[in-house]
Amino acid sequence: MKDNLVADKSFDFAVRIVNLHKYLIANGVDYSLAKQLLRCGTSIGANVSEAVKAQSTADFYTKLTIALKEANETQYWLKLMFATEYLTEQQYSSIKKDIDEIIAILVAITKTTKEKLKINKIGMWLNLKIRLCFYSFRISNFEFRIYIPCNFIYHRTLSLKLHH
Repeated sequence: MKDNLVADKSFDFAVRIVNLHKYLIANGVDYSLAKQLLRCGTSIGANVSEAVKAQSTADFYTKLTIALKEANETQYWLKLMFATEYLTEQQYSSIKKDIDEIIAILVAITKTTKEKLKINKIGMWLNLKIRLCFYSFRISNFEFRIYIPCNFIYHRTLSLKLHH
């Protein structure tokens, strides 16, 4: 069993992209098109590798988001090369399956990590022990609610009703 599914898949995909680049150049494909595919296709694995060694959850999320963007760009270039007949249907179908799978994995991980970051932000508030006080008051037919850090309020001077 492999250690990290997305890292392994993105590395294997990068190897396929390097080999595809060699094939495209050998078959006279425009160098700039082949080079663009090489850059974004290998960048996925490089960013995933950096994410694995991230210093924080935010850093992990940032690197994987970049990897996802590179994967989407790779998907575009592969589609273009197929549409312009630089890739056969068999070649395209094979590599498209791989990039689609990598994108699906990256989407799932980034979505989960984004939710984790939201929870961590709430946790930061709790760790700082900043209690938010809720104040509600009415002016004419309008009701107003204010959340204010309790540390900054001298409660006895307020004539507003405090709700806990």
